[in-house]
Amino acid sequence: MSKTLERAADPRPLARALLATLEADSDNRASEPTFAELAMPWVERRWATHRDARHDVGRMRAHLIPLFGDDRLTEITVARVRQYIEHKQATLSGGTIERTLALLSRLFNELIERGHAAENPVGQMDRFSRRAARSRHDPRAVPFLRRKQDIARLYRALPLLTLCGGRTARCSRLACWPGCAPARSSR
Repeated sequence: MSKTLERAADPRPLARALLATLEADSDNRASEPTFAELAMPWVERRWATHRDARHDVGRMRAHLIPLFGDDRLTEITVARVRQYIEHKQATLSGGTIERTLALLSRLFNELIERGHAAENPVGQMDRFSRRAARSRHDPRAVPFLRRKQDIARLYRALPLLTLCGGRTARCSRLACWPGCAPARSSR
């Protein structure tokens, strides 16, 4: 038994006060909006000002709302964001994870400005955790035009590129058009 209850002659008033405090905390928690209730209106407001808003809505619905949607903002911690990274690394590229984290960070920054959140869990992450979400794309491995012969090769490959929807990876896998394979960077 607590020392406070031992000292009190009648513990009932103290118990009533503790119960009232717990009920008030419960009422505050119930009135606190969920992540989804704050995130979707925010991302939809971005339509007017951000070119990438359509993708932001998709990222929010596909990746962030399923994991954080029913949580209160105080429940989204650095540890939960790390769990999100680990969970998504198996199915998403590092670039997509990086973009969803940037979106989550921008959302939390605005929620802090509006007084809905106290801290940004993405901003508090250490460098190692952020590095785990980086894109693994190597721009040096992308084909590019370096000489006049490369331009001629591209011109000869235009019919094939059209058939493949402009995706050079598909064209190089076909290997049915000799001499049209894209050149790789030698850097």
